[in-house]
Amino acid sequence: MKKATLISHSGRLIGWFGFLVILATWIFTLLTAHENLRHELHRAEQETDTLAIILERHIHEAFSRVETSLVTLRILCESGGGRNEIHRHMNSIAGSSPGLFNLLSHIDDKGNVTVTDKPVFRQTFSGDRPFFIHHRDNTSSNLLIGNPILGRVTG
Repeated sequence: MKKATLISHSGRLIGWFGFLVILATWIFTLLTAHENLRHELHRAEQETDTLAIILERHIHEAFSRVETSLVTLRILCESGGGRNEIHRHMNSIAGSSPGLFNLLSHIDDKGNVTVTDKPVFRQTFSGDRPFFIHHRDNTSSNLLIGNPILGRVTG
């Protein structure tokens, strides 16, 4: 009887030992997975910060290029540049940065499009467009960024 009790007791000890080994394995696995997740989240956060800086620089450079191009175009128009000269300059600007410019156009003080960077365009009235109204009613020559609108010249 003592022998059966001893075997039963050692069987329970082996069972408990097996249970504790499995439990320890699960705990170790969960801790390792948690640490890996924390590490990946930290790395993703660092990469996101880096990408945000790169995007910010790209946007700044793009807007600086747009503003510089438009200022040189404004100077040419205000200095009495001819229609052909303005068209060539617009075409050069748009061609050098096709990702930035869909259309460059000069609109007279009545709202009529007089010159574009396109080789051919139809006469178009833009005097009722929000960008024209803004610049007509404000003396500031600052860049205006408004909501997207469907263009009448390019469609």
